[in-house]
Amino acid sequence: YSGTTTEFSIGNTVVYKNIELTIDSININAFRNNTKMTKMVVDCNHSLPSHMASGCSFMDALIITANVGNIGQYAFQNCYSLENVTIKNNGTIGVSAFESSSTKNPATYVISNVGLIDESAFANCTNIDTIQVDAIVPPTIAATSFDKVSRDIEFIVPEEARNAYAEH
Repeated sequence: YSGTTTEFSIGNTVVYKNIELTIDSININAFRNNTKMTKMVVDCNHSLPSHMASGCSFMDALIITANVGNIGQYAFQNCYSLENVTIKNNGTIGVSAFESSSTKNPATYVISNVGLIDESAFANCTNIDTIQVDAIVPPTIAATSFDKVSRDIEFIVPEEARNAYAEH
C-alpha cells in the first residue's frame, strides 16, 4: 500500500466497488516503508506476515486485537516512532518483529496472551519505558528478545501471577 491514508484498519473484509470481499491473507511487505501511515489497527483472524509494515517510520500507534495469530519476522522492524502498542494475539511475536522500533519517543507496550516472544523481538527498542503483560501464564521469552533495551523499564504483570513471572 502506498496511498495517502495516515490511519489504516485491517479487518476480515473490505468493501471494493460496493462489494464486500473477504480477506484471506495479508501479503508480505504490504505496508513496508510507508512514510504516511501514523496509526494501524489490525482486527482480523490472520497471522501478520514478515516485513508487513517494517520501515513505517512515522507510525506512532499500533493496535493488534485478539484472534490475530503470529506476528511474523521483522513485521514492524524500524518503526522508529512507535509510542503506543497493544498486542492481543494468541501466538508468537516473531524474530526481530519490533527490532529497532520505538527509538524516538518513550513507548508503552501492552501484551496479552502471547505464547512466545522470539529472538530479538524487541532488540534495540531503546525508548520502551513500560511493558505490561496481561497473561496469567508467562510467555516463553527467548534470551535475546530484549537485547539493548533499558533494564530500567517498568514491567507490569498481573498481581496474581507475580510469582510465576519471578520464577520464569
